[in-house]
Amino acid sequence: MKPGTIIKKGLINCGISHFNIIEHVNGLLKYGHWLRNQKIKVHFAKREELYDLVNGSVGSISYDFLEFGVFKGRSIKYWVEIGTNPQNRFFGFDTFTGLPEAWDTGLSTDPKGKFNVDGKLPQIADNRVKFIKGKFQETLGDFLVDYKPQEQLIFI
Repeated sequence: MKPGTIIKKGLINCGISHFNIIEHVNGLLKYGHWLRNQKIKVHFAKREELYDLVNGSVGSISYDFLEFGVFKGRSIKYWVEIGTNPQNRFFGFDTFTGLPEAWDTGLSTDPKGKFNVDGKLPQIADNRVKFIKGKFQETLGDFLVDYKPQEQLIFI
């Protein structure tokens, strides 16, 4: 019996009957299996370790970094620091007023308004950074109309 099947049956027997929770766990198992097959480090103590790995694998070519959900800008600030190629560009998409509706992750629900920074953009003194304010579904289409990507694209 496959590990995913065993875990599904175990969750059902424990009384967790929500299909999305089971599928979420199964998806994580498949992702873990894929990572092991790639022969890269699977666990990172900090997200910055993963970012360093990805940035290092790109080498010296230019890239665009797109972040969907910026909050206070911790990740995009880090990418700006490690992405030293002057041709790199960093785009942060967010409402900056919190989640527009409750967000069910499959394991928990984040309430409407979580991640609210009262519309304030992170302060990053680098002209390679651009913030696109609004809901993704309302801003991404307009962004893509004139968007010409760099050699590589990284998004989180």
